[in-house]
Amino acid sequence: MTRPLPWTWAILSCALLSACSSFESALSADMAGAADSGGYGSDASGEWGTGGGSDGGDGGGMWDSGRPWDTGDYDDGYDREQENSVEALRPAATSDHLFIANPDRATLTRITVDGMGVVTTPVGVDPSVVRVTPDGSTALVLNKGSDTVSVVDASSLETSHVAVRPRMNRLEVSPDGRWSISWHDLAYDEADPEGDDGGTASYNEISLVDIAGRAHVPQVVGFNPRDVAFSADGTRAVVVSDRWLAVLDLTEDAPAPTRIRLAYDTVEPPEAEEVLLTADGTKAFIRQYGTTFLTVVDLEAGELRRIDVGDNATDLDLSPDGTRAVVVARASHELWVFDATDPFATPEVVALPEDEIFGAITFTPDGLEGILYTTASGLPGRYGTWNTTDPTAEIVVRSLVKPVHDVKVSATGGTLLFIHDDEDETGVASSSPFRGGWAVSIVEATSHFANPVRLAGEPTGFAHGTDGSFGALVMGGLPYLEVVDYRTLLFDEVSLKSPANNVGILPGTRVVYASQAHRLGRISFYDVDGKGLTTITGFELNAGIEIE
Repeated sequence: MTRPLPWTWAILSCALLSACSSFESALSADMAGAADSGGYGSDASGEWGTGGGSDGGDGGGMWDSGRPWDTGDYDDGYDREQENSVEALRPAATSDHLFIANPDRATLTRITVDGMGVVTTPVGVDPSVVRVTPDGSTALVLNKGSDTVSVVDASSLETSHVAVRPRMNRLEVSPDGRWSISWHDLAYDEADPEGDDGGTASYNEISLVDIAGRAHVPQVVGFNPRDVAFSADGTRAVVVSDRWLAVLDLTEDAPAPTRIRLAYDTVEPPEAEEVLLTADGTKAFIRQYGTTFLTVVDLEAGELRRIDVGDNATDLDLSPDGTRAVVVARASHELWVFDATDPFATPEVVALPEDEIFGAITFTPDGLEGILYTTASGLPGRYGTWNTTDPTAEIVVRSLVKPVHDVKVSATGGTLLFIHDDEDETGVASSSPFRGGWAVSIVEATSHFANPVRLAGEPTGFAHGTDGSFGALVMGGLPYLEVVDYRTLLFDEVSLKSPANNVGILPGTRVVYASQAHRLGRISFYDVDGKGLTTITGFELNAGIEIE
């Protein structure tokens, strides 16, 4: 059931984007005189704030409305929701080639899809991330050991090296293929503690690389950059860090950040966890930890407004068509659904079951259904389905064999995969065959019939066939490729010659590849229809290659 509620809001004004850099240099003065300057205020009309201060006090505006906007300490007694992904050493694919980083040998291997031709070329030290431009013409390699980005021509393998800021560990490419952005994600340090060399470090920086011009543009964006989002046309990027939103105009030759502070509290502000851009790139939605509001930034005007979203907003997603922004308010058991083009219109509020804990949402590709779940530890395995087209429809709750660790949806939305880790719900029966182990539940999305399968280890890579009929997964440290037929819900377990690292599907084919741990380089290709396995060993050497 749904109910409309009035939205409450508070306003911050960053002034115009062209003037935002000036407020940073005057920050101390603004803060000292904020009470007199009217900064961050709004008038009675409820329009965007236009107060004189840009980083100052409440100015007599909506900050005194009684809402604890900046506390960031709403605690409902459960863990943060986790969005799990595997990035390290993930191969990058185009329609013609597959690129694989080889950290131990400081090389990049290109495998040609048609004919399985293998060529290896030198890059930098400890290549850790590989990406390709959208047109497939260029591969980019982030080299952690040499603090460089290698720009590699996909056809000729001609390579240039661009020096970047130290200790970068993530890299993404703009949709138009003009820029790459690298940054240091502290969350990756937790996953890879050996990646910290103990040297001098800044956790506030990004490195932009002009791919065609081979030029480096370093910038400071705010402590602990967490995520980068691009407009669909690649003309704008935003970087969200713990306390700041940095806006970059990518049409410039040397983009400089406009920094917008996300919290009024300068001592203990809530941490920003997610940022999403609207399809036209004019607005950014930011979710901050432990808050009861959503922050919306008008990127054209450089202005910020907050809108009420219930208690403890734990997830934020755009619908697949980009028309709606949906916030999960875990503690108040609600979904807040906003018009992405007009987020200040009265939202639709969908009541969730009071006796269930749902803190995250994943949409089916057509956007007709939302899958609700929680990754908070110790809770029973449950998921809910929300019919996004019927305001009167109840949320249907179904049980699973274990708590949820992650959710994957097939390309057509016909199959749901619920990943379960080795933690159990409180009070699980000792007789459960899934107790203490990893598992996956393969669920047919129409009937919700499920085939739960216990796994031998932790899944470290997933891939879905583009036709929605099959998928594949590998488990770290184990020599197996698991191929799932989404039509029958059955697994085929394929034995590999070495422990698997990652998995993917060659574009436009029904061929699964699994990269493996081997001192000379090893990758296997599995034909889903013919059930044949081909393994290439020794590709890191460019010689002595074995094909089996």
